[in-house]
Amino acid sequence: MKYKVYLLTYLLLAIPTSLMATSKDLGLPPKVLLKENKQNSKIADEPNPSLSNKKIWMQNIEQTLPGLLCDSKKYFVDCFSVTQEECVDFTKLIVHACLSNIQVALPQEIEKSQGEYWGQMVGKCSYDLYEKFMQSKKLPKPGCVFITNNKDDLPKPSQATP
Repeated sequence: MKYKVYLLTYLLLAIPTSLMATSKDLGLPPKVLLKENKQNSKIADEPNPSLSNKKIWMQNIEQTLPGLLCDSKKYFVDCFSVTQEECVDFTKLIVHACLSNIQVALPQEIEKSQGEYWGQMVGKCSYDLYEKFMQSKKLPKPGCVFITNNKDDLPKPSQATP
């Protein structure tokens, strides 16, 4: 199941930032987002899709990851006695907490390889916290067995730098 979290995180990061962070999604008028992109991100000024602004990257993760993790056929909903809505609400809190933990360590401009590394860290953190706090709601289904932490499974810190 841990690999599914990593896969979902990778898929989230593979979507170009320009497709994910729209002014409508962020609740901003179009001009405000464009102005923010020009001031804070090289994406608006230079055609370099491998870079993303830290703030925009964090917003994308925070908005998109809970929905991906809480799909009705995914581990977070299928293996626990929760509705999809309950899962999304709780996972939003978890993802926010995980992002707060890594915020200081994130570079201002995040390259794709760094985004994948940090996204995996957020995914792992989310998985661990969800397992911890939802343990009482876990269903005894095949395939829902707790996955032990294997240090070899974790991304290496060297993956955070280009």
